[in-house]
Amino acid sequence: MVQPVASRRSVGPIAVQLGLITAEQLQAAQALQARAPGKTLDQILVDRTLLTPDQVRSIQVEMNRGSAPAAPPHASPARPSGHATRRRVVAASASPKMTWVVAAAIALVPVLGIATYFALKSKPAEPEVAAKIPVKGPPPPPNDKDTGKEIKTPGPIKSEPQKVEIPRIRVTLRKLPGHSDLVTRFNEAADKINSMRDPEQYKPVLSELEALVAESKGKEQAEDIRDAYTDVIKAIQKRADQVFSFLSDEVTSLKAAGRYGDALKAWQWFPGNLDSVGVFARNIDAQVKAIRGEADAYFGKSMKEIESLVSSGKLEEAHLLLLRALEIGIDDLYAKAEKRMSELTSLVDDAVKRKTEEELAAFERTKDAEKEAAKAAA
Repeated sequence: MVQPVASRRSVGPIAVQLGLITAEQLQAAQALQARAPGKTLDQILVDRTLLTPDQVRSIQVEMNRGSAPAAPPHASPARPSGHATRRRVVAASASPKMTWVVAAAIALVPVLGIATYFALKSKPAEPEVAAKIPVKGPPPPPNDKDTGKEIKTPGPIKSEPQKVEIPRIRVTLRKLPGHSDLVTRFNEAADKINSMRDPEQYKPVLSELEALVAESKGKEQAEDIRDAYTDVIKAIQKRADQVFSFLSDEVTSLKAAGRYGDALKAWQWFPGNLDSVGVFARNIDAQVKAIRGEADAYFGKSMKEIESLVSSGKLEEAHLLLLRALEIGIDDLYAKAEKRMSELTSLVDDAVKRKTEEELAAFERTKDAEKEAAKAAA
């Protein structure tokens, strides 16, 4: 006779025994299941991020392994074919008490295995303990008796700071139970939000969520819809602050290198979808004006130094300083620097030409003097 298939049990009670969730969290999940009969308790625990899908899968595997029917203790082993036995072996019948003990022990094995797995998984790996070797302190620096100078010892090696990982900002909305028009529209908006990778893509759904918040006033789903809309707004704000901070650091480094044009272009990378009320746009406009003022001051100071070097005849130094001024990257200032560069190049060429002519004339004079000396000696 075929045994009926046992109904699937929830992993909630075992998760409470293992300490993964509390009894209050399990009761809250059961209350949500009562309001949403279409969802299982395991799915609700995963949606509320109380358990991960891997934890639920591991507990279910161990539960299924522990609930597999064991072979009856009174079953006799199969008799090998081709060999007749002269003596009949009779297996002793197991008592009902022993059967329950064996079944309880078999059911306890997977639970202990799950507990051991999560205990080892949550415990951080212990660092290897190195053998303790007595280390003597550094000897005192020797003195040079001849010169009386103290020999300096190298200082401690500084370790590089660890890189900080940038956290990823994203929202996962929970769907509402029911079949009304309001619930259906909210669940569609939640699917759109959950399928988007970054908060920059949330703006097209904001208007729909705002309309749902207004329509849900006084209804059962009003609080859930309002909380979901608040979570989306907070995610957009956090992402905007994150991008603005990153661009501020980039602009600071570009200004320090004298690349003011690249600093102005960096602010164009700020996503407009993250600025719903225009606060960041006003702040960026102020930053752009400040950068332009710093660029004009830097360019004016550089040109004064260049003219001073040109008037003193240090054309090569002026040429190097003018090359740095060309890296400013702003169109009108770059045009002025380029014009001055052509003039300075002509001055450098004229100076090189005059120097060459002077050296050639000096060589001719030396050659004529040697000829006159040779004639006088003859």
